Amino acid sequence: MTIMDEKTSRDALINPRAIKGVPNLDSIALMCAVRPDVDDLVKCLGLKRSHQLPMNKIYFNKDGKGGSVAGPMMGAPYAAYVLEQLIASGAKKILFVGWCGAVSPDLEIGDVIVPSSAFVDEGTSVHYSHREIGTIVRSFPNEDLVDWLSDALEREEIEHARKAVWTTDGIYRETPEQIEYFSWQGAAAVEMELSALQSVANFREVALCGVLIVSDELHSGKWKPGFSDPKFQETRKKVIEALCRICRAA
Repeated sequence: MTIMDEKTSRDALINPRAIKGVPNLDSIALMCAVRPDVDDLVKCLGLKRSHQLPMNKIYFNKDGKGGSVAGPMMGAPYAAYVLEQLIASGAKKILFVGWCGAVSPDLEIGDVIVPSSAFVDEGTSVHYSHREIGTIVRSFPNEDLVDWLSDALEREEIEHARKAVWTTDGIYRETPEQIEYFSWQGAAAVEMELSALQSVANFREVALCGVLIVSDELHSGKWKPGFSDPKFQETRKKVIEALCRICRAA
């Protein structure tokens, strides 16, 4: 039994449309999970205009060039909605910027990941892909974009690892059993949006990948937050500045 047929219809009663007043966003679009990254990227890129979405904004220049920024957003359903709006407005190359919690002892606060895949533990991906009930499913980023971003980060001298992550929409249900299970499956970190974003991007045939900064640790059996940790803040600043330069050079 399956939740969706393999020949998933692209037709729906409600479909995304280009946003009136937003220029064609054919340069790199940045999606940010958290407000500090949104604010810093908008300032760094010098974006002067914005369009209000229900719970966040899309920021851009008059001609749509020089990159765009959307955020903040929490959770797969709303992140998928924002991505659909960006794609309908011309975005074809999207970078997701977020924070994550380490579920593997190989990672610590302040480390950087360019995810190689994401375990689907949220409810949005199923609407964009074939999925068997009761099976472990992963979604994947665009490999060419992952290689491009990884090379760009290396040129910026930002150390990073390519590892699988676990995407959940149960922020208060990251139980020891869940952490152990997904860590055993190969996930190095947990976050809340990426598997759905990759599912949407693959369905719409656009390129998307992510870069995540480890903001907290869960692998010891106790939660260790590191949001104010100097290493995390320093790394976050370096990644934001690097992404600005990458966008300008693209």
